[in-house]
Amino acid sequence: MRWNPTEENILASGGLQGNIHIRAVDNPKTGIQTSVPSSIESLQWNPFSSNEFGLCTEDGYFYCFDARSIGKPVFEGKVHSGAASLSYSPGIKGMMATAGKDKMVKIWDASSMQMVAERDAKVDELFCLEFYKDLPFVLATGGMGGELAVWDTEENESVRTKWAS
Repeated sequence: MRWNPTEENILASGGLQGNIHIRAVDNPKTGIQTSVPSSIESLQWNPFSSNEFGLCTEDGYFYCFDARSIGKPVFEGKVHSGAASLSYSPGIKGMMATAGKDKMVKIWDASSMQMVAERDAKVDELFCLEFYKDLPFVLATGGMGGELAVWDTEENESVRTKWAS
């Protein structure tokens, strides 16, 4: 479940049955909904586009939706071989990361869904990740057994070429 970062009364949730619900908390009985074919592992609003959110599923797919026309995803594609999660960089427009049970972390250009970089996190299966709000290139991932990995993505030449100026 995630609050919309710019529309403070809007909440998005995704569940084990693949159901997605968007609700205004001041009128929770109404809202919009859709679904994807697999359990939702992670859901997050794009911090640079108030109507857009992405989600990852247990079968390694990423879906991007526009809440104004939720019936069909703007983008869908397989990003990992198994369960995956995602994080948008809070300070770099278009930068998104995914991590999965395949132990890989991938950096994407969210505007085109082109992969920019990938890295083996060298920890067990990855279940969560998040960019650091004060250092938007720094990404932390968490794996099975409590293992953590931190990646300063700006050290990667492809990431630096794409976003660091």
